[in-house]
Amino acid sequence: MAKRKVKMVCVEWVDIVGHGAMWCDISDIDKMGYADCYTTGFLFSRDDDAVRVLSTVSPGLRSASDCTVIPAGVVKRIRSLGTFEADFADASGGAPLRTPRRRTRGRR
Repeated sequence: MAKRKVKMVCVEWVDIVGHGAMWCDISDIDKMGYADCYTTGFLFSRDDDAVRVLSTVSPGLRSASDCTVIPAGVVKRIRSLGTFEADFADASGGAPLRTPRRRTRGRR
């Protein structure tokens, strides 16, 4: 298995905020916003639909935990945190991690 540089990223995205468990005054609804979120880890893949980030991986990428799939429409920015060189391959038997693709659609 060859060494490969894997991109480390910080994904800035927005998430839903709801107040379903309590009553709120109608005049306060327009003041409600969304939650700014940040996810960091190994960039597994990126396409028009989603960004996939892995926080924890095994040698050879035979397994992973803490996998986060973020819908592309809520991603504000992806910042590179540098690269990490290791023996990584996907579970199909030795192929490297998929090359990340740039998002071609605008934000929804």
